[in-house]
Amino acid sequence: MTKERYERLMAPIRRRPKLHTAVRLAAKWLPFVTAGGVCLMSLFLLLTARWRALTLFMLPCALCFGIVTVVRRALNRPRPYDVLHFEPLCPYRPGKGKSTPSRHTAAAFVIALAFWQFGILWGLPFTVVAVLIGLSRVVCGMHWPHDVLLGAAAAVVCAVPFFFFLFFFH
Repeated sequence: MTKERYERLMAPIRRRPKLHTAVRLAAKWLPFVTAGGVCLMSLFLLLTARWRALTLFMLPCALCFGIVTVVRRALNRPRPYDVLHFEPLCPYRPGKGKSTPSRHTAAAFVIALAFWQFGILWGLPFTVVAVLIGLSRVVCGMHWPHDVLLGAAAAVVCAVPFFFFLFFFH
Protein backbone atom coordinates (compact mmCIF):
# COMPACT_ATOMS: atom_id res chain seq x y z
CA MET A 1 0.00 0.00 0.00
CA THR A 2 1.15 3.48 -0.75
CA LYS A 3 0.68 6.71 1.16
CA GLU A 4 -1.85 7.81 -1.45
CA ARG A 5 -3.92 4.64 -0.96
CA TYR A 6 -3.94 5.05 2.81
CA GLU A 7 -4.92 8.71 2.44
CA ARG A 8 -7.69 7.78 -0.04
CA LEU A 9 -8.91 5.10 2.37
CA MET A 10 -8.96 7.49 5.33
CA ALA A 11 -10.20 10.68 3.58
CA PRO A 12 -13.96 9.84 3.61
CA ILE A 13 -13.69 8.87 7.28
CA ARG A 14 -11.82 12.06 8.21
CA ARG A 15 -14.49 14.19 6.45
CA ARG A 16 -17.25 12.74 8.62
CA PRO A 17 -16.59 13.42 12.32
CA LYS A 18 -19.20 10.91 13.53
CA LEU A 19 -17.81 8.18 11.30
CA HIS A 20 -14.27 9.05 12.39
CA THR A 21 -15.33 8.72 16.03
CA ALA A 22 -17.12 5.43 15.32
CA VAL A 23 -14.04 3.96 13.59
CA ARG A 24 -11.76 5.05 16.44
CA LEU A 25 -14.14 3.63 19.04
CA ALA A 26 -14.46 0.34 17.14
CA ALA A 27 -10.68 0.05 16.82
CA LYS A 28 -10.26 0.71 20.52
CA TRP A 29 -13.13 -1.31 22.02
CA LEU A 30 -13.68 -4.32 19.73
CA PRO A 31 -10.58 -6.08 21.11
CA PHE A 32 -12.19 -5.86 24.54
CA VAL A 33 -15.21 -7.76 23.18
CA THR A 34 -12.97 -10.72 22.31
CA ALA A 35 -11.02 -10.46 25.57
CA GLY A 36 -14.24 -10.28 27.56
CA GLY A 37 -15.60 -13.29 25.69
CA VAL A 38 -12.49 -15.30 26.55
CA CYS A 39 -12.72 -14.34 30.21
CA LEU A 40 -16.41 -15.16 30.52
CA MET A 41 -16.19 -18.45 28.61
CA SER A 42 -13.10 -19.50 30.58
CA LEU A 43 -14.85 -18.71 33.84
CA PHE A 44 -17.92 -20.67 32.76
CA LEU A 45 -15.81 -23.68 31.74
CA LEU A 46 -13.84 -23.47 34.98
CA LEU A 47 -16.95 -23.25 37.18
CA THR A 48 -18.63 -26.13 35.37
CA ALA A 49 -15.44 -28.23 35.55
CA ARG A 50 -15.26 -28.76 31.78
CA TRP A 51 -11.48 -29.18 31.88
CA ARG A 52 -11.02 -30.64 28.42
CA ALA A 53 -13.07 -27.87 26.80
CA LEU A 54 -11.21 -25.25 28.84
CA THR A 55 -7.86 -26.66 27.73
CA LEU A 56 -8.89 -26.82 24.07
CA PHE A 57 -10.24 -23.28 24.39
CA MET A 58 -7.24 -21.66 26.08
CA LEU A 59 -4.21 -23.49 24.64
CA PRO A 60 -4.53 -22.26 21.04
CA CYS A 61 -5.07 -18.71 22.32
CA ALA A 62 -1.99 -18.80 24.53
CA LEU A 63 0.12 -20.50 21.85
CA CYS A 64 -0.87 -17.99 19.17
CA PHE A 65 -0.31 -14.98 21.41
CA GLY A 66 3.14 -16.25 22.38
CA ILE A 67 4.26 -17.10 18.85
CA VAL A 68 3.03 -13.82 17.38
CA THR A 69 4.72 -11.82 20.15
CA VAL A 70 8.07 -13.55 19.52
CA VAL A 71 7.80 -13.14 15.72
CA ARG A 72 6.92 -9.43 16.05
CA ARG A 73 9.94 -8.81 18.24
CA ALA A 74 12.23 -10.74 15.92
CA LEU A 75 11.03 -9.00 12.75
CA ASN A 76 10.42 -5.54 14.28
CA ARG A 77 8.96 -4.26 11.00
CA PRO A 78 7.96 -0.59 10.90
CA ARG A 79 4.35 0.50 10.84
CA PRO A 80 2.80 2.15 7.77
CA TYR A 81 2.55 5.59 9.38
CA ASP A 82 6.28 5.53 10.13
CA VAL A 83 7.32 4.42 6.64
CA LEU A 84 4.86 6.52 4.64
CA HIS A 85 4.73 9.53 7.00
CA PHE A 86 1.00 10.05 7.40
CA GLU A 87 -1.27 10.69 10.36
CA PRO A 88 -3.24 7.52 11.24
CA LEU A 89 -6.88 7.70 12.30
CA CYS A 90 -6.18 6.28 15.75
CA PRO A 91 -3.77 7.44 18.47
CA TYR A 92 -0.28 6.11 17.85
CA ARG A 93 3.35 6.08 18.99
CA PRO A 94 5.86 7.00 16.28
CA GLY A 95 8.70 4.53 15.93
CA LYS A 96 6.85 1.73 17.72
CA GLY A 97 7.68 -0.94 15.12
CA LYS A 98 6.58 -4.55 15.68
CA SER A 99 4.01 -4.34 12.90
CA THR A 100 4.16 -7.87 11.49
CA PRO A 101 2.02 -9.86 12.20
CA SER A 102 -0.89 -7.95 13.72
CA ARG A 103 -1.29 -9.26 17.27
CA HIS A 104 -4.76 -7.72 17.61
CA THR A 105 -5.88 -9.62 14.52
CA ALA A 106 -4.15 -12.86 15.49
CA ALA A 107 -5.70 -12.79 18.96
CA ALA A 108 -9.16 -11.96 17.64
CA PHE A 109 -9.07 -14.76 15.06
CA VAL A 110 -7.69 -17.44 17.35
CA ILE A 111 -10.34 -16.53 19.92
CA ALA A 112 -13.04 -16.70 17.25
CA LEU A 113 -11.73 -20.08 16.10
CA ALA A 114 -11.69 -21.34 19.69
CA PHE A 115 -15.34 -20.31 20.07
CA TRP A 116 -16.35 -22.45 17.09
CA GLN A 117 -16.03 -25.58 19.25
CA PHE A 118 -19.20 -24.40 21.01
CA GLY A 119 -21.17 -23.99 17.76
CA ILE A 120 -22.12 -21.43 15.17
CA LEU A 121 -23.95 -19.20 17.66
CA TRP A 122 -20.64 -18.63 19.44
CA GLY A 123 -18.21 -18.86 16.55
CA LEU A 124 -19.92 -16.63 14.00
CA PRO A 125 -20.29 -13.46 16.11
CA PHE A 126 -16.67 -13.68 17.26
CA THR A 127 -15.53 -14.27 13.68
CA VAL A 128 -17.38 -11.13 12.57
CA VAL A 129 -15.70 -9.17 15.38
CA ALA A 130 -12.31 -10.60 14.34
CA VAL A 131 -12.84 -9.47 10.74
CA LEU A 132 -13.83 -6.00 11.94
CA ILE A 133 -10.74 -5.80 14.14
CA GLY A 134 -8.51 -6.77 11.22
CA LEU A 135 -10.16 -4.22 8.94
CA SER A 136 -9.91 -1.50 11.57
CA ARG A 137 -6.15 -2.08 11.93
CA VAL A 138 -5.66 -1.35 8.22
CA VAL A 139 -8.25 1.44 7.92
CA CYS A 140 -6.75 3.26 10.90
CA GLY A 141 -3.29 3.01 9.34
CA MET A 142 -1.81 0.96 12.18
CA HIS A 143 -0.91 -2.07 10.02
CA TRP A 144 -0.14 -3.04 6.46
CA PRO A 145 -2.74 -5.37 4.91
CA HIS A 146 -0.21 -8.25 4.94
CA ASP A 147 0.27 -7.77 8.72
CA VAL A 148 -3.41 -8.47 9.23
CA LEU A 149 -3.43 -11.44 6.85
CA LEU A 150 -0.38 -12.93 8.58
CA GLY A 151 -2.06 -12.43 11.96
CA ALA A 152 -5.16 -14.29 10.77
CA ALA A 153 -2.96 -17.03 9.24
CA ALA A 154 -1.05 -17.42 12.52
CA ALA A 155 -4.36 -17.92 14.30
CA VAL A 156 -5.39 -20.65 11.88
CA VAL A 157 -2.03 -22.41 12.17
CA CYS A 158 -2.24 -22.35 15.97
CA ALA A 159 -5.88 -23.44 16.16
CA VAL A 160 -6.02 -26.22 13.55
CA PRO A 161 -4.03 -28.83 15.55
CA PHE A 162 -6.41 -28.36 18.47
CA PHE A 163 -9.48 -28.76 16.24
CA PHE A 164 -7.93 -31.90 14.78
CA PHE A 165 -7.54 -33.23 18.31
CA LEU A 166 -11.05 -32.14 19.29
CA PHE A 167 -12.84 -33.74 16.35
CA PHE A 168 -10.76 -36.85 15.73
CA PHE A 169 -9.97 -37.86 19.31
CA HIS A 170 -13.24 -36.96 20.94
